[in-house]
Amino acid sequence: MRGITSCRLGAAVLAVLSFSGFTNAAVHTYTAPGTFGNLDQNSITGQPTGVPANACVPTSVANGLIWLDNTYHIPGLIQGNGYSTIDSLITDMSTTSAGTTFPEMVSGTKTYIGPTGQNVSPPVTVPSGQVSGGLAGQPVIQNSKPTAAFLYNNLSAGNAVEFWINWFDSSTNSFKGAHALTLTAISYDDTSGNGTLDFLDPFGAGAAVPVIGATFNTRSDGYLFINAGYNGGAANNGADPDNAVRSSTGAIIVDLVQAAPEPVSCVFFIIATAGLAVRRTRR
Repeated sequence: MRGITSCRLGAAVLAVLSFSGFTNAAVHTYTAPGTFGNLDQNSITGQPTGVPANACVPTSVANGLIWLDNTYHIPGLIQGNGYSTIDSLITDMSTTSAGTTFPEMVSGTKTYIGPTGQNVSPPVTVPSGQVSGGLAGQPVIQNSKPTAAFLYNNLSAGNAVEFWINWFDSSTNSFKGAHALTLTAISYDDTSGNGTLDFLDPFGAGAAVPVIGATFNTRSDGYLFINAGYNGGAANNGADPDNAVRSSTGAIIVDLVQAAPEPVSCVFFIIATAGLAVRRTRR
């Protein structure tokens, strides 16, 4: 993603929200069944210098699309072994060595599965304005601070969920660049808003890195904050150009949900922008 040089977080959320699977218990736990993609951005070839190291967004989206394809068998969704899909997403998202913005993440995914791309039918539409609802398959707008319940509800509804973490620099008490990840499991306490996340980090060395049981809490400002257990992939390794401070903590700032409602042969996206200025985010 491209570096957030202004430290302003651009906020947009794309979602198809289902409340199925939500129970009255205080602790909610869900692990997505099936097989996600294990593509890593550092294995991308044929791209200009600097692009693979900053291609976490198209790589994470591809890993989510592979899971949707494996789960729902969507014709034509994935090209080859998946790396051709990343190449197409890089083009559609206008990803460069400066990274990808969230609007480009959404519009590029729409292009990829739309009539000028893979032509997943029916074509994807992106309505404007606020959308209300809440039933399975009905689009709903969430804000730029996805809650634990929001992530849980979407994952347990059979949707693919990608989210961005904004690295936290404890030495300056500020946030730096961001990184895109694919959610695979979540457990949280609906009283405290705290819990754990499993996810795939696309910053690997031959394969995406699974992160298991990273802990998070809900901050007073509403952001989920990963505070421990994120020690693989781009975290704390010094190789991520967007994580110069070698952070292993940070806030979840936005997410993107890819859903396959009835009929399962199509993938819908809804986007709502939420006012804050967006600069390109690396990876």
